[in-house]
Amino acid sequence: MMVDLIITLHKDDVKDMASLLERFKQEGLSISNVTDYGVIMGRGDKSIIEKLSQQKEVESVMEDYYTQLPPPEADIQ
Repeated sequence: MMVDLIITLHKDDVKDMASLLERFKQEGLSISNVTDYGVIMGRGDKSIIEKLSQQKEVESVMEDYYTQLPPPEADIQ
């Protein structure tokens, strides 16, 4: 099952971003956004979470969940 992911790198490993991005792509991550401060957003199979979590440069890997609030004029649920 494909999931959206947020990957946070250790601050000391941000300087190696290009090589990390290439490695993560090879693991099956489709990268959608990268910040200068070490946060990578992407999409991949749920099984990739364990693989990425074991990388020494990775501080955390989390699923990105979407929520939607009703419009202001909607009835209270």
